[in-house]
Amino acid sequence: MSSLPPPPPPPISALTPTKATFTPTSPTAVTPRTSKTSQSSDQQRLDSLLNSDNFSASLYLNLALSSISTEDESDEDEMQRRMAELALQLQLRTQSCHDEIGRIGAELRAILPRCAADAGRLQSGLAGMKDDATSLLQCTASTSQPNKKGGDDEEDVEEESSSAAVALDTLSTLHSLRTNLSLTKSILSAASTWDTTLSTVPSLLSTSRLSEAVSALATLESGARALHKMPGKKERDTTLLDLRQKIEVLLKPQLLHALEKMDTRLGPLQQCVVMYAKLGKMEGLMKEYVRQRPGQVHREWFAYNPTVSSKEEEDALADDIEREMESDWNEDPMKVPTKNVVRVDPAAAFVGWLPTWYENVLNLLTEERRRGRSVFGDAIAPEIVAGVLEECFRPLL
Repeated sequence: MSSLPPPPPPPISALTPTKATFTPTSPTAVTPRTSKTSQSSDQQRLDSLLNSDNFSASLYLNLALSSISTEDESDEDEMQRRMAELALQLQLRTQSCHDEIGRIGAELRAILPRCAADAGRLQSGLAGMKDDATSLLQCTASTSQPNKKGGDDEEDVEEESSSAAVALDTLSTLHSLRTNLSLTKSILSAASTWDTTLSTVPSLLSTSRLSEAVSALATLESGARALHKMPGKKERDTTLLDLRQKIEVLLKPQLLHALEKMDTRLGPLQQCVVMYAKLGKMEGLMKEYVRQRPGQVHREWFAYNPTVSSKEEEDALADDIEREMESDWNEDPMKVPTKNVVRVDPAAAFVGWLPTWYENVLNLLTEERRRGRSVFGDAIAPEIVAGVLEECFRPLL
């Protein structure tokens, strides 16, 4: 059908007219038309309005009721009966249009897979024809070469050259045909699987099967690229954008959980990497990963206390105080042990603590180099390591 189906008519109870709302469009509207010619003419006008792009329920009702007078009560009853009749007719026509659309859609769903299979068989046949043309061209070249060397018969050489040119033209035509058929196959395949794939995405999202939902979205986006010149491009783009936003919202908590548990389990993080790669959002995942990795060295930096240079020196200082207290107790049990206050130079303590912090940074980079390869692959691992090194010093500058 070339035009959209008409909208469903309002309920019959809403079609009850009043004298204040219905106004005849012309003076002739109040004169009843009883002739068969007038009735057939009105019916033709109603049918033409139903098939028009400018159809509306109000225009249809005004045209159908234009032959009924509203001067007395009997005419008003006749108008109400006529309006109820028209409402029923509109409902029947709407239902028939919906049935027709459903039937055409079912036929298309049945035809498209067969078309895709036929396109596949044509592609196989064209591949065989291409091989035959290639072998023919090779044979032509091998037979024309001795004639060129001998130079005895120039006409034979020209004939062989022309046959080679014809073979090349044939091969070029076959290649173009194969390209067009491949494009046709991709369009038909995308059209036949679009509705089915789209209908499965909500159920996958509701059951948190994000990996399958991302694969379905990738299939839909590939189909949308194949159908970019087909009608409905705006609706497809809007649908894909909505699905992508929903999936990204559901993926963010899963990514944060995987980053928190990556010290013990790398499997969830690797799954997130695969899904973000299919969505084309690897840059956002890498930023989030790099931002969280140097958290331990940041805490060590900001928790540094200049009164104690390191854990080892703190333990040594505690041992010295304990030995001094035991010595004082042995000399005079009645003497109250006292602690000597030891003052630490902040500069010297920082110089002694800084190499330890740098060593922790180097250990983090070494671990990140190994982990980046296993999670992101050899191609992206160097970029990850460089990003982690920069992030280690970013809050300190």
